Amino acid sequence: MVWIGRLRSRVLISRRTVWNPNGDEAVWGADPGVFSSIASQRVTHRTAGPHGVAAETDARRWPRFRLESERGISLDCARSPYCCFFGGYAMTVRTLLPACIVVGVLVLVGMHPAEAADQPQQLKAACERGTPTACNALGLLHMKGEGVKPDETRAAAMFRKACDIGDSSSCSNLGVMYAEGVGVQQDDVQAAVFSRRACDGGEARGCYNLGVMYAEGTGVQQDEVQAADFTRKACDAGNMKGCYNLAVMYASGIGVQQDEVQAADLYKSVCESGNARGCYNLAAMFAAGVGIQQDDIRAADFYRKACDGGSARGCYNLGVMHAEGTGVPQDEFQAADFYRKACDGGSARGCSNLGSMYAAGNGIKQDDVRAATLYRKACDDGDAKGCINLGVIYQVGRGVKSDDTEALRHYGKACDLREQKGCSLYAKLKTGRR
Repeated sequence: MVWIGRLRSRVLISRRTVWNPNGDEAVWGADPGVFSSIASQRVTHRTAGPHGVAAETDARRWPRFRLESERGISLDCARSPYCCFFGGYAMTVRTLLPACIVVGVLVLVGMHPAEAADQPQQLKAACERGTPTACNALGLLHMKGEGVKPDETRAAAMFRKACDIGDSSSCSNLGVMYAEGVGVQQDDVQAAVFSRRACDGGEARGCYNLGVMYAEGTGVQQDEVQAADFTRKACDAGNMKGCYNLAVMYASGIGVQQDEVQAADLYKSVCESGNARGCYNLAAMFAAGVGIQQDDIRAADFYRKACDGGSARGCYNLGVMHAEGTGVPQDEFQAADFYRKACDGGSARGCSNLGSMYAAGNGIKQDDVRAATLYRKACDDGDAKGCINLGVIYQVGRGVKSDDTEALRHYGKACDLREQKGCSLYAKLKTGRR
């Protein structure tokens, strides 16, 4: 099957939380965090200060508040009171990917894949004889400009011809072009029409895209039940993105009766196919004991798979587990390594936690300047705890030159990010209170 475009997922991945019996949701271990303070290089005894804030008893004193180090993923929660996993069934349709040539298509027209770009006339002749796969392949060459002049309009015409004589992949490709407005005038209704034709012809990507469109109400009237039906067809035909989205829908009860056991089974299949998001969400379910028996060891295993597959959040959560000794032996060196991977992969909280490890010299050589750099990166990327930590080190002059104006600015940013502690620290510094 040939596919020139795909709909991209908008994913809300899970956080692990604990349930407060008082009725408030609390992020897993978010306060006091993996490391409760920026401290001198030797271990210090800690006692409770005013307002429940820790105070150092070491001779080297710091302000009576703690640098924050986040545990777990904190994103908007969906329909579960104790753990949200998903929210990623909805897709967008505005990015057409570069065309590619699938080996099977060229074999069907008697051509070695390496010859395709050099011999477009053979494809043209085969297309004129009514070979739909040749028309489809020729359309792809026009999309890429390989062996022929780049011509998106001509590509669309080739896909339409192939679709009309029974090639479901071409119908799917044409649907994407209508969705993107590439080679044809943008038309979501036509995109849905051709995606349906593709799906009816057994093309899994057509079913997947049509499921997306029903989920969003793009080109069709929004209908979550229909979205689930077409997504299931995609999954049944072996489309792992369809299986992932179907798992999301079962987990959240979108278009289907909520069934967390079914969601876990689907995530397992998706993970086994190499999808890091599937591994991450399965790990979250093991960690919380939702849809599956609670098992921190299995959670760590699947977070590791997610991390190995490029999930920064998977690396981050694995760092948390190593820092705490949850599901794995406690190992601050490993924690620092996974936080670094998370940070390098774009996790702001990974950067913030790595900064805390540099600040405290836990699992890594103590380095205030490096800590400041990481806090700044975390804050710039929208992590409130990183902003608080940056404010702290500006206030005390550690790793940076002491600057109350900068401290206020970063406390204020944390407050703007809805972190109450940032608001409190801003007010205290602004009024001169400690």
